[in-house]
Order: sequence, then structure tokens, then C-alpha cells
Amino acid sequence: MKWLCILPLLFYAPLLGGFSPAQKGKILYALHIGETKKALDAYLEGVDETKTQDFDLLSEIAKMLIEKGARSSDPETQLLSIFGASIALDSTLLPIFEIGLNSKQMLTQLAALDGLINLHDDEADLLIHQALSSPFLLVRLEAAYKLSAKNDPNIAGHMQALALKVPPPILPLFPQILVQLQYPSATRMLRQLLTDSDVQVRIESIRFIAKEKRDDFLPQIQRQLTSPNRGEQEACALALGQLDDHSSLPSLRQLAKASEIEVRLAALASLVTLGETETIEGIIEIASQKNLFAAVLLGELGNGCGKERIEKIVQCLENLLQETDYSIRLNAMLALLKLKRLPKGAPLSEFLIRDARDLGMIINRSPGRGLAAASVHPSATCLTKRHPGMIAQTQLIKEEILRETLEQSEEVFLETVATIFQHNETTLIPLSVELLCNHKSERALNFLKKMEQKAGAPFIRTYCTLALYYAGEEEGYGKKIITWLDQEKSLPPIRFREDKIASDPDRMTSYTLSPEETSRLMILALELLLKKESEAGVSALVKMMCHDTSKNKYAIAGLLIKGVE
Repeated sequence: MKWLCILPLLFYAPLLGGFSPAQKGKILYALHIGETKKALDAYLEGVDETKTQDFDLLSEIAKMLIEKGARSSDPETQLLSIFGASIALDSTLLPIFEIGLNSKQMLTQLAALDGLINLHDDEADLLIHQALSSPFLLVRLEAAYKLSAKNDPNIAGHMQALALKVPPPILPLFPQILVQLQYPSATRMLRQLLTDSDVQVRIESIRFIAKEKRDDFLPQIQRQLTSPNRGEQEACALALGQLDDHSSLPSLRQLAKASEIEVRLAALASLVTLGETETIEGIIEIASQKNLFAAVLLGELGNGCGKERIEKIVQCLENLLQETDYSIRLNAMLALLKLKRLPKGAPLSEFLIRDARDLGMIINRSPGRGLAAASVHPSATCLTKRHPGMIAQTQLIKEEILRETLEQSEEVFLETVATIFQHNETTLIPLSVELLCNHKSERALNFLKKMEQKAGAPFIRTYCTLALYYAGEEEGYGKKIITWLDQEKSLPPIRFREDKIASDPDRMTSYTLSPEETSRLMILALELLLKKESEAGVSALVKMMCHDTSKNKYAIAGLLIKGVE
């Protein structure tokens, strides 16, 4: 009876090309009964015998492996299989995504949605429609968001029906979905949300209308500018600037004298945006009183305010850098980075390098959610229960600082990266390496080459080798990677960014299956290995799959499918 299972595989084998039918049957049968290592070993033996790769057979092996992983009861295996299918971007893997959508794990359903959106396929869109019936509300909202980005005509009706079922605290998520739809039914519902009894629903509606430049809502926002609620006033004031509404200048000038600081700042910011750059003086004054939102605004608006005012802004921010309060120093430094006026000796390292203070960072928003600033908290490890998402937000802010240094002088950038390497700040080394690689200056590449030889630091050496290979340096780095893969026998486990949903304070929904930096560079380099080293690279990854114990084989299978087609 066992041989009945292999008959369809043997029938299909002659179509695959390359190896003999007997070899293919042996390999596919071993894979079919779950003996993955035996199947991959048999494939490598076949390569040794024929002296060639059978890419069609290898693609079939990879697809079977991903399917097996997707059907696994282990959530991590299933998630990595969905990720592998997402890397492959092969429409024949649509059944894998359907398996993911039928998973009992919310994260796996979200990952399947993330892969489907990149396929640009009508059948993929039909599967996304299926997710609108998921038992998980977040999955349904994410599916609606992805379909609304495609201006799907059915989403407005779905959102109207859903609004009758969800608890009121969920309604603030609706505007960012409806605002993307260009249909009268969606516009009517958005107008209703704009006047909802819940102020948070109104604020989110205003914010996303402004973000999407929907000036057809301008008259209503102008009317709501006189709302007694300060959060709503602030949101309207900022929206008028984003919608380029010069007719509201008199009202904004009046609000620039408001007693509520956030409303005043929003009005001043819009006045600057609308061309009255002299009003930046009001923001400078508020910033000098150690207001974090004002300091951030100076970084965002300062460059368009003329040379004389820039000097005043820089002086104000440099004064704030001398404060003892961590949060004041951090926001002043971020603003100076955006202005490309960071002074020498600025405290970059105290916010990038983890030390005994264990500083954590969180993005805080104003009542109208239009103004944002970071707050710094010592002993962050002890506060993660009270502040979910702190670890993810801290990492994002550190990455923002690091990326901004790339826009400063090369000296500042290289000094910052050198400090990160010196302190072995592992969470930032992969991004540092990637930025050095993309910078491609002679000094940056020389620094990578120096670190690639660093004694006693295998983590650093490995990522520098990957980066130099990715940068196109031709000094045998491809062979080094193949040797490393052969010696290591298994790759570091692919990890995904922690708490991705909570880590983006501007978006209240939207999920992306995004690998951590440590995994992303590795994936990019392995993909390039397949392209540049061809058969040697394929054999190296197949060997890695044979020995892998970290479940990475499912992601590598996706890379192989993409690489051999």
C-alpha cells in the first residue's frame, strides 16, 4: 500500500527534467513520507553523479517542503513556511496561503495576508476576500485595509456591516480604511465618522483625511475647527495646513493664541506650512520652555524658514541638549539630526548603546494625535509590562537615529558606527553594516573590510562578509559565505520584528511580516548567493537545509524557488 502513495509522484517525475525518473521518484517519495534529510541528501548525491543541478526538480522539492511546513501543527514551522512562500512570490503556492488563512493562529493568518498582497493576482485577491470572514477581528480589518488600498468596491459595504457589530473602541480604526476608497458609499460613511459622538473617531477621521489629501472634506473640517474639544481642534488645525487651505489663515492665526499648548503648536505649524514662516518664532519660544512636541516641530519645519531663523532654532535646540532630562536631550538631538546641524560631541551614544541605565523609549502623542515626541525611561526591562511595545519602539528610535547620522557628515556617521562596533551593540550591528554597505564610500568599505577581519567577533565578521558580498566586492566573499554555511551547518534562527503592530505609533492597524535586521541581511545575501554563485550557491543552501535544526529550511525553500526560476 505504501507504494500507492508514490505512484502519482513517479507519474509526474518525467516532466521535471534533469535527473533520471528513478532518482526523482526516490527523492520525491522520501519527501512525501516526511524524510526531508534523506530526500535532500539524495538530491545532492544526484548532483554529484550528474555534475549538474536539476532546477525544476529542486523547485518541486522546495514547494513540497513548504506545503508540509504549512500543514504542520507547530505555529513557528507554519509561520516560516508562509514566509518562505512569500519570498518565492510564486502563484502556484496560493494553496499555501489558503492553508495559512485557515490557521487557528492569528499571526499566521496575518502572515498569509501579507504574502498574498504581494502576488498581484486575481485569485490572491479572492483569498484576501475570504479573510474578511476570519474569526479574528484584526485579520478582518487588515484584509479590509489591503483591499481598500486596491479601491475594492465591496469594502465600503463590508465596513458598514462590521460597524454594527464591533464595540465602539474599534471604530477609530475605520477611517484609515475608508479614506482610501473612491466610492460615494465610503465617502458617506467617512462623513458620518467625522461627526461621530466619540471624539477619538472624529480625530482619527480628520487625521487620515488630511494624510490622504482628501480636500473634498475641507468645508467640514473648517467647521469642526471651532470644536470645544482641544484634541479635535488640534487635529483640525494641523489638517488645514496639510490640505493647503489658505482660506483658513485668519482662523489659524487666532488659534495660534490659544491657551492649550498643543492647539497653539498645531496652528503655528500649519501657519509655517502655509508660508507664514515668521510664526516659527512662536514654536521656538514654546520649545525653549522644554516642550518636547515643539522641539520635534523645529526639526520638521526649520529648514524652510530662512538662514537667520535656522540659527535661532539651532541655538534653542543646542541649549536643550544641555538639559539633564533624557527626554529633552533625545528630542533636541533628533531635531538637530533632521536639520543636519548636529554639534560635535552630541550625546548620540548614550541613546544608542545600552548600559547600566537600561534606557527605553516610547513615542507619545498629543490629544489630537498629530504631534509626537519620544520619552525616555531608565530601567526599561522592568517597565515592559506597563508599556507594551517599549522594546520595539526603542529599537525603532535607535534605528532612526542611526539612519539620520548617515545624512550628516561622513565623519559623524563613521564615528557613530565605530562606537556601535566597539561596544558590540548587536541589535544595531546588522543595520550599521547595511548602511555602510549602501554608503559605498571608500572609507565605509574599508571599515567593513577591517571589521570582517576582527578577532573574537564572529557575529561582526559574518555580517561584514555578507555586506561586502552584497556590495559587489570581488575578493572571494561568495566563497567565504559558502564555506561559512558548510562549517556552521545551521543558520541563526530567522526572527521577526517583535510587536510589529504596536511599534508603529502612526498606524492603528496594518501588519507586515518583517524579519529582524539580523535576519534580513542574511536573507538578502543568500538570495544574492543564488544569483551570483549559481550552482555552488544552490548546493550550499541545500546542504544547509539538510542540517538545519532551526526551521529555517522553510524560508530557504522559498529562496530556492525564487532563485532557480
